[in-house]
Amino acid sequence: MIYPDKIALPEETDIQEIASDMSRLITLSTLFRKPMHGYQILEELETSLGRRVSPGLIYPFLRQLEERKLLRHKSTRTGRKERKVYELTQDGRKFCLSIFRRTAAMVSQAIKPTLDTCAHCGCRVYEGGHTETVGGRRMMFCCVHCAQTFLQEKRRT
Repeated sequence: MIYPDKIALPEETDIQEIASDMSRLITLSTLFRKPMHGYQILEELETSLGRRVSPGLIYPFLRQLEERKLLRHKSTRTGRKERKVYELTQDGRKFCLSIFRRTAAMVSQAIKPTLDTCAHCGCRVYEGGHTETVGGRRMMFCCVHCAQTFLQEKRRT
């Protein structure tokens, strides 16, 4: 049996790398929604991550995306400041969709064991749900209506 205090925690560099990857994913999802300038992207990241984000984390990533022709920018003037507004190219949008699908599949695999399935309709129960004891066995349903229908069908058979 593995006890929580015996689990090896990742090194600080591993944590920073994972946080960096999450920042990149959030940056892509932010740009997928609409074009933004760098400061807006930083604000979105800080809101999503709940912590301050260094511009040194984002701007090199934006440059890499531009070099790969996945992103382009237009310079605009706001008062006396010039800002770069970043926008995904068509290839960039395809790239994002691919990344989003892969991420969704990984997250789905990670949380699947923690999800319940409705005993009546088979849908995934992410939160809440309704439980009933049927034949001495505790069963999960997505809602009280599925539980009632299940019990009625069980009585008929």
